[in-house]
Amino acid sequence: MKPHPFSENNTPRNSSRISLTPGIITLGYLAIGVLWIFFSDFILNSLVDDPMLLRQIQLYKGWIYVLLTAGLIFWVLRRNNRLAESARKTIEESRNQYVALLEAASEGIVIADTRGLIKLVNKKVEQLFGYRRSELIGQSVDMLIPKIQQEQHAHYRKAYLEDLKTRSMGQGRHLEGLRKNGSVFPIEVSLSPVVTDEETLIMSFVTDISERKKAEAQAELHQQQLMQADKMATLGILVSGVAHEINNPNNYILLNGKILTKVWNDVLPILDVHHQQSGDFLMAGMPFSRAREKIAQLIYGISEGAMRIQKIVNSLKDFARQDKGDMNQEVAINVVLESAIVIVHNLVKKSTGHFKVNYGDGLPLVRGNIQQIEQVIINLITNACQALENPSQKLTITTRYRRRRNEVLLIVADEGVGIAPENMSRIMDPFFTTRRDTSGTGLGLSISYRIVKDHKGELTYDSRLGEGTTVVLSLPGIKTPKETRILRPV
Repeated sequence: MKPHPFSENNTPRNSSRISLTPGIITLGYLAIGVLWIFFSDFILNSLVDDPMLLRQIQLYKGWIYVLLTAGLIFWVLRRNNRLAESARKTIEESRNQYVALLEAASEGIVIADTRGLIKLVNKKVEQLFGYRRSELIGQSVDMLIPKIQQEQHAHYRKAYLEDLKTRSMGQGRHLEGLRKNGSVFPIEVSLSPVVTDEETLIMSFVTDISERKKAEAQAELHQQQLMQADKMATLGILVSGVAHEINNPNNYILLNGKILTKVWNDVLPILDVHHQQSGDFLMAGMPFSRAREKIAQLIYGISEGAMRIQKIVNSLKDFARQDKGDMNQEVAINVVLESAIVIVHNLVKKSTGHFKVNYGDGLPLVRGNIQQIEQVIINLITNACQALENPSQKLTITTRYRRRRNEVLLIVADEGVGIAPENMSRIMDPFFTTRRDTSGTGLGLSISYRIVKDHKGELTYDSRLGEGTTVVLSLPGIKTPKETRILRPV
């Protein structure tokens, strides 16, 4: 057993200086009295020869005893006072050393008893949790723990008291601290028992690991980005190969479609003359009067379909192309939006029957990276589609110019499920997703937000649960293009 580190009993003892207790003083006083009674006459007779003087001294013998004992008591008390003062100073110095060590610690230190009542905290705890020391002393340590974890903490404490030793609490588990203002933060706790003569205390060392968690999240995000970059590089190679294989036969279709169009235009007048002279006749199993319009539509559909295939392949090649990180490109938002819609057209078609795009006229160009801006737009449209619960809900995309702030805006508005208020502040955080069960990674918006910031733009959200979400992408304009491309609303 050892004394309490801050008790009066924690006094270094000097074996060469024995403190005289009241009992020892009393026994000494009695011993001197008895010796004086028995030996005073003998001593006086041997020292004084004059009978008259001897008689006089014996009259004052009691006073002599009182003076001798008073002197002895004075010496003893003075000695004890010096010892007590020395002990007090030693205790004070020892206590100050303990306090200085606690206050200088880089970790928060909480000392509590086995019931969980706080006995002592250091300055770092005040800084970590926002409480004054007087607000914590005598209170339960549960006030420093989120309510959702208090039951689990009680289990940890009980298990620790059954096997006292220095170790981490909840090792390998996620622990959080609760500040006075209600905010929580990740912590790491190490426990050490202090067994005294009076009681058993638990010393807890609390470390704020917020920065470490951020660094770990950043490292994981960086790793995910590297993986994504590797996937995109692989996709670029794959798309290039597929594009080559598709483009060759598709070029034949485009060429042959043009030839068929010319052939049909050349043959049609002859067939019209024959129809006027001989009446209606069968062509491809149907009357010429019907076939005349149908065949023209079929030939046009072949050419139009081939051109769409070519456009999709080119958009995929552009999207998957290795990004050189050039941030000095002049970007036309309407053109990038049109390209992005080509890529996500199938997803949009499956998600809603009410899709509308309003292309703004006379938009300034923006400076940045075409591929990165397209990546952001694709992510915003994809998220909007995934928020829609049925095809009757609308999805609208609008581009326009905010002249007052010289900003080009792209607005994506959906009538989907919306975002819960408690999640609004976290939607840009890496790995935060409400679609974990559908393979959501929580990286799309985080990466998009970083890209927008790199372009000196803003990405803002306005959402109401059950009503839908409106996302506004704003990018600074650089100049008005000489010729504005007017795109047909989808």
